[in-house]
Amino acid sequence: MSPSRLPGEPALWERLRAAEPEIQWRELPVRGGTRRPGAIQRRSRVARLHDEEARLDEREGPNGHASLASSGPVGALLVLLAIGRYGRPDHLRGRSAGEAVGFPEGAIEALWGSISQGSEGAELPIEDLLALVRYAL
Repeated sequence: MSPSRLPGEPALWERLRAAEPEIQWRELPVRGGTRRPGAIQRRSRVARLHDEEARLDEREGPNGHASLASSGPVGALLVLLAIGRYGRPDHLRGRSAGEAVGFPEGAIEALWGSISQGSEGAELPIEDLLALVRYAL
């Protein structure tokens, strides 16, 4: 997505993109994923940046994408990087502690396309993530 179409300061988005190569990734085992054409693909991994870790679960289908990241600055960074790739999500919300499997501390969820159908919860402003991510940089 064009930096001019993203909320917040363009310089902050540049800092986010510059931090991406510094992230160290560790893959986690995934259940329920399949390689069939047209099936939803699942990926789960842990990101490490400046001694802080955040889990990221992603689902990718032919008509949508979902990112679910640990609550906190690095999790906010991961979701904002996805927003930079996919554009404004159809839904952006926080998940309470323990509400999402694998995220006992809570999570940030971004949903695009038909993968977001049936989701519930209060919307979270992107500006809140932009304020939180500054602690990760």
